[in-house]
Amino acid sequence: MSAVSYHDSVRDSEKYYYHFVRGFLLTLGDKYIITSNRESGYGRYDIALEPKDKRNYGLIVGDKNTIYKKAKEALAQINEKKYDISMKIMEY
Repeated sequence: MSAVSYHDSVRDSEKYYYHFVRGFLLTLGDKYIITSNRESGYGRYDIALEPKDKRNYGLIVGDKNTIYKKAKEALAQINEKKYDISMKIMEY
């Protein structure tokens, strides 16, 4: 219950992926306090991972335009540096 917000229950196509990713993140519950769609500052963030051990880093995800930009940058880096080469099936 600590990871669920009323705003998480709104139905739209984006929420399917949101819940999918959040499900993965909940496996980190032993090391992080995971919350979503909470009001903070001047708005509401998407997901926050607050470390239970304050010596570790936390993560706050917000603006979806920033997320898409960072995801594109990450994919470009994966392609440029060929990080996925060991996962590809080699044909002989």
